[in-house]
Amino acid sequence: MSIRFAGGGRLARCAPTIACSLGRQSEGTEMTSDPQPPPPPEPAKPSSGIDFGSLSQGEKFVGLGAVAVLAVYVIWELITEDYFVTISAILLAVFVLGVLWLKLNRPGMSWSVPYRSLLRVAGYLLLTVGVVVFIDELKADIFDAPGGTIAGALVFYAGCVLSGFGAKQLD
Repeated sequence: MSIRFAGGGRLARCAPTIACSLGRQSEGTEMTSDPQPPPPPEPAKPSSGIDFGSLSQGEKFVGLGAVAVLAVYVIWELITEDYFVTISAILLAVFVLGVLWLKLNRPGMSWSVPYRSLLRVAGYLLLTVGVVVFIDELKADIFDAPGGTIAGALVFYAGCVLSGFGAKQLD
């Protein structure tokens, strides 16, 4: 049995042992409670794609040395034309960054040569190129050149030494 109100709505009758919940009722249907809307889904967090935390200390040093060599190439050779970087140093730096990129973006990739060996050899070669360039530039009196040239040379040497230090840590 239900009670009719003047507006046409009805009040449902509840059993004495069951608590009634207030709800909406349309004409000719039983009383239903308001459904709770589902919580909104959490927005997907963008992934950076590259996890530098997975690199060891030696890998980071070899990579930073390669970045320093390429920075010298871009800033002091291409832009200011104060200092010349050998093509072998540029190619080694690009190779190191390419190997690191492959390791970070394709973690399940199989390597025909051990990955750490590739980085170790490239880091030591970059150190060797830096030492050879340093000796050659000492003969050419590089430190009598303008300040921009000396700054480029020092950053280049630091990048080569950093790569060699990182290669040593990979042993």
